[in-house]
Amino acid sequence: MESVITILSESEKELTLSFTAEEIKPELDAEIVKQVKKIQIDGFRKGKAPMHVIKRIYGDALEYDAAEKISNKLFWDNVKSQNLSPIGEPALVDMKFKPGEDFSFKVRFEVFPVIEIKDYKDNQIDIPDLVASDIEVNQEIKRIQFSNAVNEPADVVENENFVIDVDLQRISKEGTPIEGAVQNGVKIQLYNENVNKEIIENAKDKKVGDVFSFSFHDHTHHQHSENEENHDDHTYIYSATIKSIEKVTLPELNEEFIKRITREKASNETEMRENILKDIQSYYDSTVEEMTDLQLEKKLLENNQFTPPSTFVENYLNELVKQETEKAKQEKKKFPDVQKLRESLKAKAENSVKWILLRDEITKRENLTLTDERIEEIAKENSEKIGVSVEILTNYYKSDEMKSQLLTGELYKFLKENNRINKIHPDEYNKQMKNA
Repeated sequence: MESVITILSESEKELTLSFTAEEIKPELDAEIVKQVKKIQIDGFRKGKAPMHVIKRIYGDALEYDAAEKISNKLFWDNVKSQNLSPIGEPALVDMKFKPGEDFSFKVRFEVFPVIEIKDYKDNQIDIPDLVASDIEVNQEIKRIQFSNAVNEPADVVENENFVIDVDLQRISKEGTPIEGAVQNGVKIQLYNENVNKEIIENAKDKKVGDVFSFSFHDHTHHQHSENEENHDDHTYIYSATIKSIEKVTLPELNEEFIKRITREKASNETEMRENILKDIQSYYDSTVEEMTDLQLEKKLLENNQFTPPSTFVENYLNELVKQETEKAKQEKKKFPDVQKLRESLKAKAENSVKWILLRDEITKRENLTLTDERIEEIAKENSEKIGVSVEILTNYYKSDEMKSQLLTGELYKFLKENNRINKIHPDEYNKQMKNA
């Protein structure tokens, strides 16, 4: 017998087994005997028909069937003797057999990849330098005030702190109404930053029953031919008839209001602003941490190219599709086309599996562990943030699932300490992401 292993990739191998006719004959004969015992031919008891009768009826089919069956046994015998440890389902990709001649076959199978990790330290990772400002604080205070505002009927629109209910009629450039292009009972919050500025300007000083017009530009892409795309800039003009007006009265930022809104965490505007600024910055910091993790993953995957086992990728992809399908079901949305969904998620599944394998390899290489002392330390760090006692958190963190998550957190901590995290202006970062 001759055995040859061909390495196709880090995750895939091919085993070729070759036998002389003399070597394979005992295996074939034993398998044929098993098959003959199961054959029922008219005029003979089951398994008792003479071989020449069976041969006349079945020809060489028994030999070919026996060859295919023993190839499976011979493969697994060889796998065991060579400690090959296949994963997934091996595939017979080639078999050369003729009765009385030499016999060979090839089986392709996947293995857990041996990854020679490299370049996971001393990389530069660019992340946005997100800093909370008074602009965001003012926007949040405005949002709080408007969400607690009181609306009262009014006769005239004085400024943007009004809500108007209008009937809309789309009109041509000449002012002629376009048939069927009508929307009744449209409520417009003039204070909303997303409202067309032309509406705010033209609605000012208007009363119930008054009419004003406004326009907006719609930049759309119209396909003209297979290789040509035309970018049209459409202007839509509307006539708005005001049906009702409400004045929005904002609450004063006094002590009573601030204490109620902040649940006693602040008693004046200064304290409220400080807390909002701190909360926004905390959110930014958390966002940047996540972005840093993702950028590290991306960089390390770029530095370590390898083929992950398709079995793992397929299983991960199945789970992603399942999650998306269940999400659509919960949100009562139309079920996605499964084939298109699989295609759109395949790259994500492949990269996720590659990162899991790479992550585990770095963890082993660097001997990263999670001691009881470190778990208690993490519990102390998070106790005040989430309002749970250190003891309860410590016990929770010691569960197998949480220890695995915490160990992954230790890996990211290690990577951040051993790579250069470069903070750049958010605009520059967005530009980089756009050009990536």
